[in-house]
Amino acid sequence: MEGSGSPRIARGDLLAFLALVVLAAALFQDALLGGRAFFERDVFAVWLSQIEAFRRAVRSGVWPVWDESVSFGQPLLANPNAQALYPTTWLALALPAWTTYSLHVLVHLLFGGLGAYALARRLLVAREAAAAAALLWVACGPLLSLVNVWHHLAGAAWMPWVLLGAEATIAGRRARTAVAWGLALAMQVLAGSPDFCVMTWVAVGARMLVVLIGSRQRWRVLPPAALASVVGLGLSAPQWLATLDAVSRADPFWRERGMRILWALHPASLAQVLLPVRFDALAAGSSAEAALRLSDVWSPFLRSFHVGVVTLALVAVGVAAGRRRHALFLAALAAFALLYALG
Repeated sequence: MEGSGSPRIARGDLLAFLALVVLAAALFQDALLGGRAFFERDVFAVWLSQIEAFRRAVRSGVWPVWDESVSFGQPLLANPNAQALYPTTWLALALPAWTTYSLHVLVHLLFGGLGAYALARRLLVAREAAAAAALLWVACGPLLSLVNVWHHLAGAAWMPWVLLGAEATIAGRRARTAVAWGLALAMQVLAGSPDFCVMTWVAVGARMLVVLIGSRQRWRVLPPAALASVVGLGLSAPQWLATLDAVSRADPFWRERGMRILWALHPASLAQVLLPVRFDALAAGSSAEAALRLSDVWSPFLRSFHVGVVTLALVAVGVAAGRRRHALFLAALAAFALLYALG
């Protein structure tokens, strides 16, 4: 088994990258080669109007701060999911909206897969196993269900890179590595998904806690971690400062308990993790009634959260045969995420 300490790109790394490209192209060949576009749910209901407001603002020579096209106007920069400061949003100034969105999806699937591969290599996983992990991550139901929610897709794509930055900083404790980690933190904030930011930070915080408790040189990791935090907060300040200001003056809609658990999984729906079918389609009664019973809303937030028996079996083998400290930490993190998903 080879480690991941060397920055040299080997033939196996290139093969893994090509495999990810082929998978992403195969999953969305209609958008890439068939002349079709993503245009479902929030893409046409929210994203299209936001991107047009962004275009009008920038082309008129002003910063994309306010959207005058909705009601009496609403914040644009302060709305995280508008991604006003995110790089792929600025592609819309030169490309048609449908092309911009297709590139956004394909780039983030590929980028996230590369992050998963790099993170696995950092955890001293062999290239073949790391490539399998990246491919399974890109093809899993929960990630592909985020295609119609651009900010969550981008936030998910940055998760492995933020975790990679944490692992690299813990191992090397170098200022350069900490700055790179801070850049990843900032980009995830600019991606506009507070949900994925919080989930990632919980994972990073738990990892840092394990290091502080179990390492003899525990305190040496704090200065680079602080540097990464300063870099991340500083670079993303235009986004989170504007958002906090808007939230402080907004109606506390999401403070109601019913809204907080709106998208929680029904325990009976967990069968979908193993089976590539909608469990509500197997339930007694009409599909509409079953969907309401299992999701409490007209439509579940994720179209699929199928992971697969084979994937879970491979994970179990990895936990049993991997480095004990990492395996136990990741298993505990997965258990916590599952309980949280149940509301």
